[in-house]
Amino acid sequence: MLVPSEMVNELGIGQTQQIGLALFGIVWWIYRTASFITSDNCSEFMMTHAGGWGIFATGGLFLSITSGVPLAENPFFYQTVAFLIIALAFYAMRTPSEADAVN
Repeated sequence: MLVPSEMVNELGIGQTQQIGLALFGIVWWIYRTASFITSDNCSEFMMTHAGGWGIFATGGLFLSITSGVPLAENPFFYQTVAFLIIALAFYAMRTPSEADAVN
């Protein structure tokens, strides 16, 4: 896919698969729990997920920084950033507006 073969390695492939699997897991979990979310418990649901992904991202960031490998060369750092963005998105959307409410 437009990537030179000398740039592809087992570590990069593994990290890409982990990110893809984790994102698939997030989508599956949201899909399966969507019917249980009401306007009354939406904030609690979103904060729980934001906290979980935030803890994972913080731990990953700690491991990335203390690994001794430059951050730009550490693919786990980019995975950590992706999960930090997901945590921030859950936090930002924690309170539904009236327009977003499902009746």
